[in-house]
Amino acid sequence: EEPEKVLEEFTHKFKEEFANPYQAAELGYIDKVIFPEETRSEIVSSLHLLQNKREQSPKRKHGISPV
Repeated sequence: EEPEKVLEEFTHKFKEEFANPYQAAELGYIDKVIFPEETRSEIVSSLHLLQNKREQSPKRKHGISPV
């Protein structure tokens, strides 16, 4: 076969199988697939969720002792 045609077929198959956000979401690489028109509302809702969040550090079991 022609190498150019084989490369084109392989590239097309690869893009369909792996180069899409739905595959990445299915594998757990990303949390959610959103459309461009939903971006602003997703950011706003995420910021509202984090607005009152307080990060608490665990207490130290042992202090740093001088050597």
